[in-house]
Amino acid sequence: MEQINITKASGAIVTIGSSNPLVNVVSCKQHMTLMGEDYVSLEVESSVELDVWMKDYITVFGRKYTMYNVPDCTRVNSKSLNYTFRFEGYYKDVESTLFLNNDATGVYFSPDFSLNMNLSGFIDVIIN
Repeated sequence: MEQINITKASGAIVTIGSSNPLVNVVSCKQHMTLMGEDYVSLEVESSVELDVWMKDYITVFGRKYTMYNVPDCTRVNSKSLNYTFRFEGYYKDVESTLFLNNDATGVYFSPDFSLNMNLSGFIDVIIN
């Protein structure tokens, strides 16, 4: 399998799929349903501890996926570690967002409002 670069929140890059130190990609699977789950599960076998944490991200399958949970790590033996990462897509960001609309005076805020647009307009509101 090819290399996968994990970009840390600081901008540093951790390369998965290198031979020195030995870090192998066991599997990389995309899970996506319409208006539902959108994540990438990544299993890695490594000879060293990996410095990967929440808010780090990867760009695979043409999309950006961010890690929101601490990765699972299992020590196989004294020289080998297995990691399981779960990188979430944009849906996770939208899922935790509450959209508020203010009235003409700018005083009253409410999550209840109507929005009449075409599909690209809705997507612009959600992403931006």
